[in-house]
Amino acid sequence: MQLLTAYIRLLRAIYEAFTHQLVLALFSVNLLLVSIASVIYMHIEGWGFVQALYFSVITISTVGYGDLVPITPAGKLFTSGYIFIGAGFFFLAVGAFAEDVIKYIREHR
Repeated sequence: MQLLTAYIRLLRAIYEAFTHQLVLALFSVNLLLVSIASVIYMHIEGWGFVQALYFSVITISTVGYGDLVPITPAGKLFTSGYIFIGAGFFFLAVGAFAEDVIKYIREHR
């Protein structure tokens, strides 16, 4: 029963974190960055929507599987800037989200 209670508390904390304006704003910026990057990759690299979106997400999150790589000089230059800017915003969003989840859990023990 304690495990179920902890699980419910965690789900409530996640829900509450997504109601805070800073978290929503940061995730919105990330969504905008991924969308713009996807369109640019479609244009520069000639990728389809799914490939461009997939590469944009794994790049901004710094996962970088390596199965897709930009081959054009413009794509490589864009990716360098995208990583530099996008990773910062990605980790700001993740950090703000985690901070709100932890705060909620501590306040509702």
